[in-house]
Amino acid sequence: MLLISVTILKVFSFILLSLFLYVLFAPIYFEIDTRHNLYRIRFHNVIFLTLKLINNELMTELKILSWTKNYFLLQQKQYTGEKTVLKKYKSKSNKVIKRITKNMMNVYHSFTITQCQVSIDTGNMPLNGFLYPLFWLVSRYIKHPVQINFKNENYMCLQLKNNLARITWAFITT
Repeated sequence: MLLISVTILKVFSFILLSLFLYVLFAPIYFEIDTRHNLYRIRFHNVIFLTLKLINNELMTELKILSWTKNYFLLQQKQYTGEKTVLKKYKSKSNKVIKRITKNMMNVYHSFTITQCQVSIDTGNMPLNGFLYPLFWLVSRYIKHPVQINFKNENYMCLQLKNNLARITWAFITT
């Protein structure tokens, strides 16, 4: 009897450890694709948070596995008649601000660009010709196609990847 309960405890702890490691190391994607009007945050292939514009209303769609819920962001809230009390803002010291800034920069640097395509046409032929070499240099620097076109096409396709382990490590290393 004791052997069975110890085995069950080991299996349960293994499952919990596996879930924790999955959540820690599963990729989180931030995606922007203006050609398909796609703006979303994706946690592996399990959770999707998509921003949509439907009938001039801003809506978010939360999808967890097969469950879907829509939230309208710009709906008017009902007035309850209660007054809101404003709290006094305490200014933070420079050390705290510098630490927060350094933390945010470390988190920013923890992201990797998995896909980036930018194509811009300003509509002004001389300006396009002037910007063409500048965008070519930027494209060579970031190793992703960033270009000026002369076809009246404007689009951006950007995908950033990160995970909770890298974000946590970015906060710890400051």
